[in-house]
Amino acid sequence: MTSLPKNSSGKDPKPLQYATKAIKSVGEDCFVFHCVARFETYKINRNMIVLKSPDGNLTVINPILLTESGEKSLLKLGKIQNIVRLGTSVNFYDGAVVEDAYYLSKFPKCQRWAPGKLASCPSLPIHQKLQHGMTMPHPDCRCFVIQSTAQPEAVLLLQRETGGNMLITGDCLQHQMDNSFVNTPAYVHLKVSGYMKNRVVISKKWLEAMQTPEEDNAKAIRSSMEVMTKTKFHRFISTSGNVMLKVEARQGVVDAIEKAFVAVA
Repeated sequence: MTSLPKNSSGKDPKPLQYATKAIKSVGEDCFVFHCVARFETYKINRNMIVLKSPDGNLTVINPILLTESGEKSLLKLGKIQNIVRLGTSVNFYDGAVVEDAYYLSKFPKCQRWAPGKLASCPSLPIHQKLQHGMTMPHPDCRCFVIQSTAQPEAVLLLQRETGGNMLITGDCLQHQMDNSFVNTPAYVHLKVSGYMKNRVVISKKWLEAMQTPEEDNAKAIRSSMEVMTKTKFHRFISTSGNVMLKVEARQGVVDAIEKAFVAVA
């Protein structure tokens, strides 16, 4: 593995490698890597979404460090041209500084897309800043940027003629219910933390990390998130959480926003 930058404490970060449990295709140009890793007593999971452009190049959304066999499977799909970091991870482990640096080092021509500088990796370059409605590397991909959050956060919409559009998010929205990838300690932690209350949730931890002291900040975040629900989508997947939600996905997102901001008109 290539050398990695030191974290804010000055210590070398411990890279967390993920084993690929399954690779599922959504059409011929979208692949979901369902991966697991051990973090302390927990077996946790992440989903890495890979989009293949017409020219055969890959865009990797919220990249993670894969085992050698998993990386070989990834590179069989094509050449990595872009990595997209949607936002800060608030679940168990935020390895963005290690993960993004690894891809930029190993694939020197790779460009990093992000909605802004993140507290976990402020020194990493942003070659393309994610902006609402901007042109993405994949022609069928649209970008939404959540406004007024303490940390920048973006969401992607992959438009599909067959099977319905797919909403792709980081930790802002999660589908953890009945997550078979995690072990019992992790499942209990997620349940106690409120991730299992509904099919789609906005976690209390994410809200606490993203709200600022300004008056009407919660209202501004809610209004911004509601923008994404104005478009049509039938599938939803978070890079933290269970497999893709295919039943009433849009309604699940609408309900999650309503429940998270119930006191905000």
